[in-house]
Amino acid sequence: MLRKIPNEFINNIVIQNNIIDIINNYVNLKKIGKNYKSICPFHEEKTPSFTVNEEKQFYYCFGCGSHGNVIDFLMNYEKISFIDSIKKLSIICGLENKYGTYDYSYKKEKNAQQKHYKILQKISKFYQKQLKESNNKYIHNYLNNRGINRKTIESFEIGFANSENKILKKFYYKKKYKNILIKSGLIYIDVKNNKYDFFKNRIIFPIKDEFNKTIGFGGRSIFTYAIKYINSPEHFVFKKKKILYGLNKIKKNKYKKIILVEGYIDVITLNQFNINYVVSSLGTNITKYQIELIFKYTNHVIYCYDGDLAGKKASWEALKKTIFHIKDGRNISFMFLPKQEDPDSLVRKEGKKKFEYRIMNAISLYDFLFYKTSQKTRFSSIHEKTIFTKIILSFIKNIPGKITKIFLLKKLANKVGIPDIKQLKIVLIKNKKNLKIQKIKVTKMRILISLLIQNPFLSKFIESVDNIKKIKLSGISIFVDLLNTCFKKPNMNTAQLVELYRKNNLYFIIKKLAIWDNMIKKNQIKKMFIDLIKNLHNIQLEQKINYLINIGKYRVLKKKEKQKLWLLNKKLFII
Repeated sequence: MLRKIPNEFINNIVIQNNIIDIINNYVNLKKIGKNYKSICPFHEEKTPSFTVNEEKQFYYCFGCGSHGNVIDFLMNYEKISFIDSIKKLSIICGLENKYGTYDYSYKKEKNAQQKHYKILQKISKFYQKQLKESNNKYIHNYLNNRGINRKTIESFEIGFANSENKILKKFYYKKKYKNILIKSGLIYIDVKNNKYDFFKNRIIFPIKDEFNKTIGFGGRSIFTYAIKYINSPEHFVFKKKKILYGLNKIKKNKYKKIILVEGYIDVITLNQFNINYVVSSLGTNITKYQIELIFKYTNHVIYCYDGDLAGKKASWEALKKTIFHIKDGRNISFMFLPKQEDPDSLVRKEGKKKFEYRIMNAISLYDFLFYKTSQKTRFSSIHEKTIFTKIILSFIKNIPGKITKIFLLKKLANKVGIPDIKQLKIVLIKNKKNLKIQKIKVTKMRILISLLIQNPFLSKFIESVDNIKKIKLSGISIFVDLLNTCFKKPNMNTAQLVELYRKNNLYFIIKKLAIWDNMIKKNQIKKMFIDLIKNLHNIQLEQKINYLINIGKYRVLKKKEKQKLWLLNKKLFII
């Protein structure tokens, strides 16, 4: 059963993992003043707007708004769950994690993974040795005809499984290899308990994860009568839908663009031509996991499938799936190759320069979407325009990027002759929450709360909350709750304070106020906080006064209301 992770353990995770050290493993932080800055890893930008504050142990991007503590960063960057983020950070800082896992510990699971990786890498070396020592003319002819040179073979660790059915048997009889060979599908056992190699007479392509660990293999037959490509069966560390072949060759920093192709050879050949920003989905069916994985490394994905009917269908399917992941700043394009060509054959035929020209002229998401949906439409009648509009709106509504939606709506409006896109917005957006960008209204109470969240040490300037509790003021209960939390942990920073509220209904309010610019200079923070505390009663009076003033904007105040307003102003003036 799952064991609940105590807040104390989570708090220790945040304390013992310095956010600067963790983020520096993924992006290059540069210290500027008291903060650290970098190009944001969550959206494409030229001027650094990603800021990390070591004192608060909090990060914030002024460009895209991404923010949080060290746990949030790993969740957003690695695209992992809260539990997995805790697991990873507990290992980094050496804390024993007995929580948030099943009956076995995460450390045990991690050790099993590491063992799996090591053995698969040894098997990979074995296949490479087989290729070097093989005299099989078919294998060498194939590689030569493909133009794959020795340097590329070594770089991608290409190997060979010969015609024998039991070349892995020497590994099988070693106890530490036996279970892994079976679990990973490299050896299968028939009903008579006979053992056979999964790969036979095939060129072997080790499949690696983004961290360069061998997790499986792909095999290309050297004979026409066999199935051309097969992959390792899915197992403990190999989940085909969650990996991209060639991603281990992509560096950690963001690429301006990455090309997604179908197969191993496409990736290998393009890399040999020094087009090294390419990955493969190991087939035409891309998954949501692969889409998010590739967007970790770029904001512009170019789909480049084979120039046949299947390739065109795959491009359209890719658009339909990717559109759910198009946040503002992200983009997708499409390369349509000549018939009977694939990236491998075309780059060898045309060369790098012409192929990169094709990349530069890839068709945009918008052009492909409009072309595909308007092929049978002449736009000669209102009915045809209405059908087309309805189809396009069904795509636009699934795009999470609000600015991207606006541009698409504008393009659609021009296409069908609607002069005002507001009319399309009314049709498109049924839920007004998707339209509004919520802004925090400036009030003295919100300033007070934000000051405490951003500077928990301010709580030491308050001796008791008893008098504060009695004040009837919107937000006072949140403020009192935060004060009590700060009293219990007087040395907390912002990141720790926010983390304590993750499972609380107040979490999103507190997280938003943690990065809210309350326009108060650092040398004025303490004074402003103390002054606001002293004037809490005044704030209450001001709220009552503003309430009556607002009523007076819509109707004449009654005699009792005017008298009450006068008394409140008098009281405020005396105080």
